[in-house]
Amino acid sequence: MKKIVFDLKFLTGIIFCYLGLVLFVYGLFTDKKADFPFPINVNLWWGIVTFLFGLAFFIVAFVTHKKADTAEEIKNEKKIKAN
Repeated sequence: MKKIVFDLKFLTGIIFCYLGLVLFVYGLFTDKKADFPFPINVNLWWGIVTFLFGLAFFIVAFVTHKKADTAEEIKNEKKIKAN
């Protein structure tokens, strides 16, 4: 059984979620809006986007981990039936 902690998708998800959370909190407390080219709080919105991107990596890591576990269980069952 492989560990999910060593999966690159899981570690990348941690990094992006952490970065997104930091940007989001910074955007909440600073309220700096860019006057040019659009008047929005860029740190707030990119924090949300980055957090969602990291969350997508987490979801993919867990789905592939479950598929690998299922494939391993099927392989073990076939070995048991063959013996």
